[in-house]
Amino acid sequence: MRNVSVRGGHVVVDELVPAESGPAVLLVAGTGCSLDFWRRDLCEALVAAGLRVIRFDQRDTGGASSDPAGAPTYGLPDLVEDAVAVLDALDVRQAHWVGFSQGGWVAQLAALDHPQRVASLTLVASRPVAHGPNDPDLPEVSDVLLAAFAEALPAPDSADRDGWVRYLVDGERPFASTTARFDVEDARALAATVFERTADLEAMLTNHPVAPQGDRWRERLGEIDVPVAVVHGKDDPLFPPGNGEALARELPAARLHLVAGMGHELPRRVRPGVAAVIIDTVDRGEARRDPAPIDAVAERHLGGDHLDTLPFTEVRRSAIHGRGLFATASRPAGTLLGELDGQVVDAAAHPDVVDALEWNALNPTTLLVRPIRTSYGFLNHSDQPNVIIDPDGRRLRAGKPIAPGDELTIDYLAQPVPESYLRSDEARRLRTAEKQSVLSARRHHCAGSTNGPGTGRRSEFGTGDPASTLS
Repeated sequence: MRNVSVRGGHVVVDELVPAESGPAVLLVAGTGCSLDFWRRDLCEALVAAGLRVIRFDQRDTGGASSDPAGAPTYGLPDLVEDAVAVLDALDVRQAHWVGFSQGGWVAQLAALDHPQRVASLTLVASRPVAHGPNDPDLPEVSDVLLAAFAEALPAPDSADRDGWVRYLVDGERPFASTTARFDVEDARALAATVFERTADLEAMLTNHPVAPQGDRWRERLGEIDVPVAVVHGKDDPLFPPGNGEALARELPAARLHLVAGMGHELPRRVRPGVAAVIIDTVDRGEARRDPAPIDAVAERHLGGDHLDTLPFTEVRRSAIHGRGLFATASRPAGTLLGELDGQVVDAAAHPDVVDALEWNALNPTTLLVRPIRTSYGFLNHSDQPNVIIDPDGRRLRAGKPIAPGDELTIDYLAQPVPESYLRSDEARRLRTAEKQSVLSARRHHCAGSTNGPGTGRRSEFGTGDPASTLS
């Protein structure tokens, strides 16, 4: 760890990997949270993906400088400049920012005020406005959490370690999910570390919420054009899910991930999934920073390789047809498996794309077309699928519990597809052989869509196997 000077104080920075490693990820914790909020298991998952992970103590947390409790000499805009100073000190020109709660505000403001320093954003349990009353269209703090605030006990004596650990753990309980078990051991381990590392616990609890919040920025969010992931707990009592949904709507390149069994917290059970979202968002940001010519991309990914577009999956031979997509981790029913990308194309105006490219039907007249081979393009057909499609036309979910090793399947004919497809040989064969869930031997690729099947490039993609899906 090292100290980095900022205006009027210092912050403490921890890097988990050497400077010569991969893309930099800057982790910005929430209100009153030190770098320890970002647990080692999550950080190590990012490091294992080849990322340079940077976390730091914000003012009044951990080993950073402290102001008197209730009298901070800084505001939210200063916390943004502190985070930029961390990148400067480490000679990082541009980073992928990950912010939790207030840390999400810091990340949003960095993308607006220092766009050249931000390659992507992952905003966890955040909202588009700062501390204080919420906007009228955004859901407010839950009544249960407000009652818990009113009943909070006074803090223990500053030297009472066990008392402080209990106090901090009890303070986290009301923020947790009401549909999943509160992980006491995880909370207690963090609380013990916080007690040992924090210079002024009272200032830690007090100063961030009362610091000046600066100007509104919600109306400027449309200016942010980097890839964004919005991760939000379905059980968040501080910022109920409508806050995350609004944030995602106002960010042009945002993907929304609503997480079951998650409150305003980052417990062990959700950290692997959050790490996967961060890694995916970094990949999107890196691709945008250094885009390859489209011809080179098409040659590589239609020539045999494919883009890994769904986390926790792998492509291998399928007993249904050719190759298929298989789970490498358990996915509970309702889990968001991933989202589809591509260019929206009018099927009637461009009928040839169904014979040339990988595509999905968003509705009977509109296609989502890609000039690349994707892992979700290997979803095979079944009349008893374990993958379903959200009404928005872009999100794939687990329709039932999925175990490691299960093949992911989808019912092509349950989706709205172009009339021309419904008259095709593939559709007729599916209808007559649905119980066997076998596609025709014709070398047509059909790609999985959040709203429907579609045929694809007539090619074996350099593998010797017919392309396998039509999802």
